[in-house]
Amino acid sequence: MVEATTQRARAGRTETPWWIALAALLILVAGPLGCMSPVPDPEELSEREKQFDQARARRDLGIDYLAKGQNAIALRELTFSIDQNPNDPVTLLWLGEGYRRQGHDAKALDAMKRAIELRPSYRDAHNNLSAFYLQLERWEEAITHAQVLIDDPLYSRPWMAFSNRGWAQYNLGLIDKARESLEMALEFRADFWPAALNLGILEREAGNTLKAVKYFQRVIAHPVGSTPRAEASFRVAQILVSMGHREKAIRYFTASVKSDPEGQWGADARDYLKILR
Repeated sequence: MVEATTQRARAGRTETPWWIALAALLILVAGPLGCMSPVPDPEELSEREKQFDQARARRDLGIDYLAKGQNAIALRELTFSIDQNPNDPVTLLWLGEGYRRQGHDAKALDAMKRAIELRPSYRDAHNNLSAFYLQLERWEEAITHAQVLIDDPLYSRPWMAFSNRGWAQYNLGLIDKARESLEMALEFRADFWPAALNLGILEREAGNTLKAVKYFQRVIAHPVGSTPRAEASFRVAQILVSMGHREKAIRYFTASVKSDPEGQWGADARDYLKILR
């Protein structure tokens, strides 16, 4: 769910930086205090700008490597970038994502939280952190960051925030609230398959098997990756087995194997097929 959620990041506004106002105040009082700093050397500024430009270039290269799944190389580039420009929230966000993918959870959390400290309204960071907390099964914290986005009228992907909040609520046992959140996600974007998949899981547990099957069918019909389709097919097959529809169940288990032949859903489906055939 990390679309990533995975789960994957992408307003700037123009306002006077706080340090400009502070600098003006210092100029007013510097004479009597005798502490005015000298005018920066243009060459020194130029070197600093070159450093930041290089940091941005390496950051963008690292993000590109992440998009290609080359996580170890991405971390090298992003680490270099953050060493050159330690207070760049964008670099911190994607450095956190690189750490997450490599299984360094504590470092990932530190980097993502630092990105939000530097830019509290950083929407992509709230989204990624919410999804990461879901992965860590820290449900309350996942809800906190999803809620920031739900309350933000300018957030362009509210269905993701509602879906994240809904899955956390489901795992906290708040079934009615979870259903409402997940349905809101689909209201904003009808083809958002993670919400449909999670609603299917919720409705099956609630005993609403026909509703569950309909949601799973939406995932199966969606042009998503093989793993979500394999999971949805597997779950439909399980429901059919419980209802005594052996032949139909076999078809869905077979579809699960075809969708994810090397994955866990395919392997579990093969185990069922050995029993049913």
